[in-house]
Amino acid sequence: MTKKEITDKLAKTLKVKEECISIFGMKTKFGGGRSTGFALVYDSTDARKQYDSKTNLLRVSMTGFKGSSLLGNYGTHSSFCVWPTLSILNSNNATTRTL
Repeated sequence: MTKKEITDKLAKTLKVKEECISIFGMKTKFGGGRSTGFALVYDSTDARKQYDSKTNLLRVSMTGFKGSSLLGNYGTHSSFCVWPTLSILNSNNATTRTL
């Protein structure tokens, strides 16, 4: 079952709006036929916007935030890494360590 089907079924049985249900952490069992996951049901959409995590709100695009600002800048670490090249290794300033 997809998350959409699960939210539809939960909304019918609990008699709430689909926007008030947050589903995450879905894992399938080996062999199929069974899945486990978590579902949070909020009183209103305002309560969900206030208490639900920002990544879950991003998945259903309930916030005005951009995804990259919340997930961080992954490319910045590569600018700090300095890989040893032949020019660095062969320079006169290179020190050698003996073990």
